[in-house]
Amino acid sequence: MTGCLGKCKTIGFLTAAMALASPGASADSSHRIRPGESLSTIARDHGISIASLIAHNRILREDHIQAGTKLSIPDGSQPLPRLPPQWVMAKPPLSAQTTKSSAERGGNPCRTKDPGFGSYGDWDSSPMLGKMLAPKSGGLDENGEFDVLFHFHGTEPVRKEWVRGMRRGVLVAVDLGIGSGPYSEAFGEHARFRNLVASVEAAMAKRHGVAAARVRHVGLSAWSAGYGAVGTILNQSYGRRRVDSVFLLDGLHAGYSGVSMNPRQLQPYADFARRAAAGDSLMFVSHSSILPNGYASTTETAQYLTWATGGQPVSATPRRSDPLGLELISKFSQNKFHVRGFSGSAKADHCAHVALLRDVFRVHLMSHWAPPADRRTTSR
Repeated sequence: MTGCLGKCKTIGFLTAAMALASPGASADSSHRIRPGESLSTIARDHGISIASLIAHNRILREDHIQAGTKLSIPDGSQPLPRLPPQWVMAKPPLSAQTTKSSAERGGNPCRTKDPGFGSYGDWDSSPMLGKMLAPKSGGLDENGEFDVLFHFHGTEPVRKEWVRGMRRGVLVAVDLGIGSGPYSEAFGEHARFRNLVASVEAAMAKRHGVAAARVRHVGLSAWSAGYGAVGTILNQSYGRRRVDSVFLLDGLHAGYSGVSMNPRQLQPYADFARRAAAGDSLMFVSHSSILPNGYASTTETAQYLTWATGGQPVSATPRRSDPLGLELISKFSQNKFHVRGFSGSAKADHCAHVALLRDVFRVHLMSHWAPPADRRTTSR
């Protein structure tokens, strides 16, 4: 199933509407505990939840594990064991079905002012998929390492926010068309994302003449239909191990299964949300109040992720700092897991969510990727 708000083809902005295709599970791997390791660090390094690690190995007491013990590492966490409560399945309220004119917003969210490229060079088509934006100078640290964010769907809109909000790091943007299907299918082969990362490393090595150029931190970002790529990558062992940041902008959808949302489709996102809620990773999720026909809204899926971390959203007051007429109505934060809900049910409201990235980059990502001594904890 696919969906499109208004005449989104005419401006190249597409809404996400296809249920995520879940790749098959691969064989479990193993890990021998080294001195100084804990279940928390082992789970983090393998991109799974502590609960999944404990259940899979039938560990009765965490303090009984010791160096030399061999653990079985499951390929993904187990599904949530119970149906979500009613508030998780609540659709956006009618009171939030609003919109504003471009004049009221201070501009058209689907065609925002172009700030140029700032301290970044022009687009570079060297990666095997999409195109890359790297700083004009610098870009590698003294060890030849750099950070990279892979963004799916909305190349030019995200570029505008990246150059406004980031001072370092590499952006790789990928556009693959209508619906989440092409995005999930593009990374269905497990080696595809690993190869994409390697191609960016090769491009940066050539750009700087440093053969040992390597990625340090890896983030995933998606607006609208791009969530399909994020879920597929997080469903794979390499993605779970390498990705430390995820941003979903009004784009996470799912089908229904009985009286609830399909837990298999939402599992990789829920697992990562728990990692962020534990403070091991960074995740930001936004949702509008758009009501799609026949599948779960971004409001419902955001509520599901919040529930998966043991939390519940609270009502919030609109903030003058939010861009392009967005009005905050709900929020939830736990450690490095942040959910923000907004009113608005039109195409312009959907487009406006990309502009949230500017503050997300500046307030959260810059701090998350900074050396430990330079980090500052800030929540919006």
